[in-house]
Amino acid sequence: MKLWASEISSRLAENAESVADELLPNGKRHGSLLRAGDTSGSVGESLALNLTGPKKGRWNDYATGEHGDLLDLWAATRGLSIADAIDDAAKWLGIDTTPARPEKPYSRPEVKLGPLSQLHLTWLQSVRWLDPQVVTRFKLRSDGDWLAFPFADPDGKLVAVKYRTTDKQMRSAPGCRPGLFGWQALDPKVRSVAITEGELDAIALTQYGIPALSVPNGANSHQWVEHEYDHLARFDTIYLALDTDDAGQKATAELVERLGRDRCRVVSLPEKDANDCLIKGVTEERIKACFAESRSIDPPELRRPLDYLSKIEDLLYGEKLSEMGFEPPFPSLNNTLRFRPDELIIVAGANATGKSQFCGHLMLEAIRAGFDVCIASMEFRPERYLARMIRQATGIADATKEYMQHAMRWMHDGMWVFDLTGTAKADRMLDVFRYARRRYGIKVFLIDNLAKCGFAEDDYNGQKNFIDRLTDFAKDTQSIVFLVHHMRKGGTDKDGVKGTGAITDMADTVLTVWRNREKETELRVAEKENRQPDEKIASQPDGSIRCEKQRNGEDEPNQYIWFHRPSFQFLSGPKAKPFRYCPDFSNRKTTTGEHHEHT
Repeated sequence: MKLWASEISSRLAENAESVADELLPNGKRHGSLLRAGDTSGSVGESLALNLTGPKKGRWNDYATGEHGDLLDLWAATRGLSIADAIDDAAKWLGIDTTPARPEKPYSRPEVKLGPLSQLHLTWLQSVRWLDPQVVTRFKLRSDGDWLAFPFADPDGKLVAVKYRTTDKQMRSAPGCRPGLFGWQALDPKVRSVAITEGELDAIALTQYGIPALSVPNGANSHQWVEHEYDHLARFDTIYLALDTDDAGQKATAELVERLGRDRCRVVSLPEKDANDCLIKGVTEERIKACFAESRSIDPPELRRPLDYLSKIEDLLYGEKLSEMGFEPPFPSLNNTLRFRPDELIIVAGANATGKSQFCGHLMLEAIRAGFDVCIASMEFRPERYLARMIRQATGIADATKEYMQHAMRWMHDGMWVFDLTGTAKADRMLDVFRYARRRYGIKVFLIDNLAKCGFAEDDYNGQKNFIDRLTDFAKDTQSIVFLVHHMRKGGTDKDGVKGTGAITDMADTVLTVWRNREKETELRVAEKENRQPDEKIASQPDGSIRCEKQRNGEDEPNQYIWFHRPSFQFLSGPKAKPFRYCPDFSNRKTTTGEHHEHT
């Protein structure tokens, strides 16, 4: 995956002397400085590069006024944009920048646009107060009464077109990739950028002298993030200058989390948006002061009591359950067990009790509830795990090939798979999870299981540290994390979970899975002996899911379960029927169908 500019710069600074030899081979060492003639590497002394000390990696060319860090120097000496310098320097550092997941295919707009009409130019200038010279940089066009905003990628390729009329009717070219507007007007060497909520706002900020891009569809959709995530890696600072209304502020909070709290700064403008500022005569000096006074979003650990008012009202006067995670597929629990954002859930049981199958079933419930999930199954190869989930998703054992493929597409829309073998799994897993949360907005993560995460069975300190990091990850990112773990031989409750006691002590919820071996044995023997099984034993459930701990709930319920072998689903009664999670070929977020476990 692609690292941010600041991360590449930091890696280069760690190897300042080797970088100096690479970029400025004719430079001469003078104490803590390397001297060269200029960024072309000629002999001389006007360029000074710090090789040690607090300014390590910083440089100045006193003849031209150029300066910056080692990433800037990499770009200057090799004639590259910052984006290309990141890739080139990463390759030199041995960092893999291969995209984590291929992009979905999108249509490129096939449109023939005329030049910007006098009507639109006059409207932009006299009504929106935009300078024609600045407008020209954004390459706006006209299509009859429609003003066309071309969305290009950083390489200048057209990826989408958005249209509006002067009376604010809107439309977009269909099937195009969501992305940011304004790359065509952006200097490829800048290391900071503002993100606005509208195309005219991006043009207005550019007119104020601030490089800017705009989101494609206002504050309500962030699909563009995964497509622009790598493109934004070049910026050390991202200013969020979205509208001051509730939707804009909510979007700001989401983008801070996904684009990086450490590099995002929130700008408070004196008017609703940047174009309003321009129209109402707000000066460039005042706008730049707003950016200078921009703030970071405080860490979530530092809060005041009134910050919790709305959540307390939800808890005391009726939870907004749709915003509080999801439930297991058992209506008999009556909302007594819930999996909430910021929780770590341990699912424990003896060998072969069905822990993994139960968690696969839960992941389908999460997708059905509208969450994206990431599954790290190190107990099984991904193809085996997914093949079992196909049966759970379809509710049958013998789905046709076409139905199987449909189920795969349904799962593909809401599921990612972490696929790694070898050592150091825990560190890499958390790195990838954070990336997945930031880039794709994934909120539910499953780790199956702790024994496969690279810790020895008696490495209690390693296990405790990992659980501590998982709980931090869940709370920092508002994610739901499931961790599958084994019981000791003969263990029946949370005290029987293998390893350090910190595993269950630090978790928010602990579930134990029990399998009724006595019933299975009686049914098998009765069939072999060609007799009726003992009615008392045969009427028992196939197992149970017991909640041993629920820190954020008021109950610790026990659920008896019946295992439906054709679908691999866990049902709440002997007559309950499995649910088809993908009964037709409609979109997963609108799929409906009879679900006897959810009535």
